Amino acid sequence: MALCLLPLFEKPYLMMDLVEYWQQVRPIDRLTGEPISTTQVFELVKATLLTLEDFDCMILEKLSSHL
Repeated sequence: MALCLLPLFEKPYLMMDLVEYWQQVRPIDRLTGEPISTTQVFELVKATLLTLEDFDCMILEKLSSHL
């Protein structure tokens, strides 16, 4: 899972950019051998980032949408 966080050492990324990066690096679920869905990756990355934030290892920013 730490592999998906490597790009964050270079610059900030949007959540969906990290999800896309993860799907490029690990497109197959190791347990099932099936392609991993975007929803699965999103939840996995979200859980990892929130855990790191809880331990003060990372600061997450929320984007505000201006319409």
